[in-house]
Amino acid sequence: MAGLWGTAFDNANAVSGYPIIEFNSDGGNPRFRCYETGTGVWVDLGLPAGFVYDSWVEMSIKLRSDGEFQYKVGNLVHTTTSGSSSSVKIANVILQGYNLQLVLPMIFIGMTWLLTP
Repeated sequence: MAGLWGTAFDNANAVSGYPIIEFNSDGGNPRFRCYETGTGVWVDLGLPAGFVYDSWVEMSIKLRSDGEFQYKVGNLVHTTTSGSSSSVKIANVILQGYNLQLVLPMIFIGMTWLLTP
């Protein structure tokens, strides 16, 4: 339904991973989920503590020094285990959204980028 979709790159600027975190409710099951680049599997995180609709939820993606991604949604945390250890940067991110013919406003406010070497 709505999420952050990134592209990671290695030292040669070749694509090395796809860090993705999103809110999804396919099948009537609302949840946040993240993507395991190495296996192509979505990992369901569930809903963070105190989740209610029409409220703000903080999401983040961090590229770890070992090339894996750490995803956070509120109090939920998942670190990938199947990614490429060659990733050295996340160079772009899109705000992705689709609504499957539902009325669903999507608002992204206060986007913050923290880039560290």
